[in-house]
Order: sequence, then structure tokens, then C-alpha cells
Amino acid sequence: MLFILLKVTLPTYSIETGTITPTIPTSSFTTNYTTATKNYIQSALGSSSSYSTYFNNFDVASSYYDSSKKYPLYSLQKNLEFSKTTETFNSAEDGSYNITSEKLMYIITHGYNLINDTNTVFSSNSLSDSEKQYITQVALWLFLYENQSSYSDICIDTGAGYSACDFIDTSSKVITSANIRTAIEAASKVSGYTYLSLITNLVDEATNYSGNQTSSLQELDYTPSITSKYYITSTITPTANSNSSNLMYYSIELSDPNNYGAYITDENGDKITNLKELTGSFKVYVLLSENIDLSTIKVTVYGYFVVNKGYAYKVNESTIDSNSASNIMNKYNGEKYQKYADVILGTTPYEIVSKSFSLNNYVVISKIDASTGDLLEGATLVLKSKSDSLKNWTWKSTTKPYYIELSEGDYTICETEYPTGYTSSTNESNYCIDFTVSNNKILEVEIENIKVPNTSKNKTSKYIIYGIGIILSGLFLIGLSRIHK
Repeated sequence: MLFILLKVTLPTYSIETGTITPTIPTSSFTTNYTTATKNYIQSALGSSSSYSTYFNNFDVASSYYDSSKKYPLYSLQKNLEFSKTTETFNSAEDGSYNITSEKLMYIITHGYNLINDTNTVFSSNSLSDSEKQYITQVALWLFLYENQSSYSDICIDTGAGYSACDFIDTSSKVITSANIRTAIEAASKVSGYTYLSLITNLVDEATNYSGNQTSSLQELDYTPSITSKYYITSTITPTANSNSSNLMYYSIELSDPNNYGAYITDENGDKITNLKELTGSFKVYVLLSENIDLSTIKVTVYGYFVVNKGYAYKVNESTIDSNSASNIMNKYNGEKYQKYADVILGTTPYEIVSKSFSLNNYVVISKIDASTGDLLEGATLVLKSKSDSLKNWTWKSTTKPYYIELSEGDYTICETEYPTGYTSSTNESNYCIDFTVSNNKILEVEIENIKVPNTSKNKTSKYIIYGIGIILSGLFLIGLSRIHK
């Protein structure tokens, strides 16, 4: 067996698992909002009088961020005012609260946010951040509107005949969510605005999301292929046992302490040098060498799951106008009144879970000619585990070795049918060899055959000799008779 050793060194790194909480504002902050709004639905349907009374529902604060423009913001209460540029939000310690509704947070985590950019409704669309944020905000409002009985703390009574989550027409009359969906559907059929269908897609996904799922990865199964030069796994695709919709991407930690030359490729066999933030499938390649121990090579896959939990901020009480009766919406902290909408950050925690496996050493089984060492084809071989009757394999030998991964233990391999013109050295009809597998090395098992003597040729030669003898004897007798005459 030919081994070629080439050294390939790739960086490895250690990743801490568990829930990671990103940096969020921990002191009071202001927004960047002035008076600018965006309304892509009105842009799509502006020439249609059928929806003109609905357009006010789709005005969204343009590029709504905190004043540093670091965090995208979303207004929770649709019918409360956006905070002004000078409006201050309470710090995380005394003014924020966690959004624990996983369905509500699904819209943030699978819309436009700072954490997840691989597994969102936008994954197959090339949209601007402004378009993504618009879709996410309208979806957030529509979801709250359709489920406001579960969100009484957000969908507060405005005192004007509608709640903070209702969609209303230009005359302040509440309109149904079906009418809102009809308008969105009509807008998404306009050329250049088909992406607006993602609004209802996002709402429906959130509605159907089951929530309360544990983040975990499935076992990383594969089958190896082995050549004289490489050990190669089949494609390995990290997938989630549950919470699959929240799996964003994965990273790989490759440990090759003996520097055998292990490396990671994509499914096409092209080497991957950056093992962070991967999606899709991968393979493991190892350049084989003498006395290699594949079990020292370890692969750890880290799955990154977005956590459907967010942070909402209330407007600082010092800025609430409690004297203007027309702006009294809801009591705030017992004494003050809420005029401006609470906001939620477009950032959420994420969770890292891991799954590891080590490569297995394997057994190389060769059927060879005892005198020449050449590989023989046509033998029927049966391999069995001595401890587990369910583990058995049967195959026909070829001019290449047979490679197989076996767990540690004792095995028997029997040759039940010999190649044409060959037999075992013992002339047994069912020739068997015992061997033991210990997974700290690659094991080579050779089964020798010897050629069967060609008896038909011997018989022919014997008859020819007999015939020549008879002819010579006859000629000798004829000669003697002539002499006597």
C-alpha cells in the first residue's frame, strides 16, 4: 500500500458554547428619527385608488436606529408616536424589559437584525438594509395586530377608539387584517416590489413557529472512501435535531495533533481555509502516511442558533407630556403618561452548541497471489464479527484492496469461493482467517491463494510420452526382424 505524506497546517480555535448575550445599550440613548418615513407599499400602489385610505398604515420611520446608528430599532406600538430625536430611552438596568414571546421575536431574528444574516426570509433575496428593515417593521405590526389579545401590554388602549396595534384608515376607522393582507399582496404583484410578499411570509412563519425548542445538532454521520493516498469522508451536513429554523450557520474546529495533514473541503472537494460561519456540507480529507493513527484527528462542529429573545426599551419618564390631554395614551409608572412608542432592538442573544467526532482507523483487506503478491479478483469473501452476529459483510474481490471501518473486537474472514485457477494453501473449501481490530492503527489483512496445478496438461504430456514410447518400441522390433532375415 502506497502512502504519501504531505504536511498541511490549518489554524484551530476553541469556541465557548452556551448562550451569548451581545452588547446592548446599558445607558440611556436617543434615536436618530426626525420626520423621515418610507412607504414602499404606497410606492407600489400609489396609482390605485382602491387602497388609498390604507396607505397611512405603512409609513415606517426611515432607517430607524439609535443615535449612534449602531442598533436598528423597531417601534412596538403602531399608533403611538415615534420618539423624537431628543427623546431618551431608559438604560438597560432600569428601563428595558425582555421580550419573551418567541413568536414575536421570530420576526426580529428572521427579519433584519444584527445577529442572523444567513437564515432569514431574505436569504435568497438581494435587498437593501432599508428594504429589510421596512419589511421587518410592517411584519412586526401585522403580527401584533392579528394576535393582540396575547399582547395586551403592547396593544394598549389609546383612548381614541382603537388600540396601539390596530390598523386604521384615514378616518380612524379600524380595518381588518384581511384588508391589510390584500393590500400587501397587491403591492407584491407590482413589478419591482415582489419582495413585499416577505411581509406576510414572515408573519405566517412566526405564527406557525412552535417555540420552546432545545438547540441541538444531529449526529455527524458519514461513510469513508479510502485510496492509496487519501482518507476522505462522505459529505457531512450539520443539521439540527430541533429548532432547525433558528440554526444560522456552523463553524468547524479541526484537531490534528500529529500534523498528518488533515483538512476540510466543501462538498466539491475544494479546500476551505476559513472554518467560520459555514453553511451547507463539508468533507474531511487526510493525506495518508505510514503508521498513521486516524483516531487522533478530531472534528468539532459548533452550531450557532439564534435565540428568540429580545430587548425592548421604554421612553424615559422625564420626557412624557402628562399635561396634554389629547396625548394621554396610557399611564406610565403610575404618575406619568405614555405618548411615544416603546422600541425593540434588532439584536438578540444566540446559543452555540457542539457535536464532535473522531476519525476511525480502518482495515485493508487484500486478496493476493501468494507467489507474486498481485491482487486477485473473483474471490467471494465473508467477514463476520465474533461478538455480534448482525455484523457481517460479503463481497467479491477486485484488483483493488477492500477498505472497511470496524469497531474494536475480534473478526473472522472466510473465503467461500476462490478465483479461477486458485485455491488456499491448505486446499480447504472454506478458508478462514481470524484477526483483531484495535482502533489505534490501520490494520492490513492479506489472504493468500496459490495456483492450482494444471493436471490436464500433465495427462496430455504423459499420453504423448506413452505414444512416443510405443512408436519407438515398434520401430525397434521391425529392425530386429530385418536383421534376422
